[in-house]
Amino acid sequence: MAAGEDFYQILGVPRDASQDEIQRAYRKLARTYHPDVNHDPGAEDRFKEASEAYDVLSDPETRRRYDAFGADFRQVPPDVDPQTWRRARAGAGARAGTGPGRDGGFSYSTGDIDLEELLGGIFGSPSRRPTGAAAGRSRSRVVTAPAGPSTSPCRPG
Repeated sequence: MAAGEDFYQILGVPRDASQDEIQRAYRKLARTYHPDVNHDPGAEDRFKEASEAYDVLSDPETRRRYDAFGADFRQVPPDVDPQTWRRARAGAGARAGTGPGRDGGFSYSTGDIDLEELLGGIFGSPSRRPTGAAAGRSRSRVVTAPAGPSTSPCRPG
């Protein structure tokens, strides 16, 4: 589907168009843009868009799902309520984002997963500094060993 266009716009019909109006609009576009008839470079793409739009809008169940969920209708499970889907998408969109993280680092999160929170401990994220009583203690300790021959029981053999 072309960016910014929906299937009704592609066929040039209103959202409340009847099945006959949808079929007439598709047939007119198919005769105009079919690759066997029209040899313009963009004609085949227009024909494919019109065919996809007709496939969706000519089937009552698929059209109902398209009307309810928009361009995402193929990713939505069949038993999902449209209002619940919209609320979930709106909530996820408000939480998701990328940009500068805490302490000047970079943060990326989507939905309920915060990658900085998830991986911060692994890479020593500055946002994971201890607070309270633990703040006075050093987070890491330097261990020194005397120089000289190893007294390890494991020797290379």
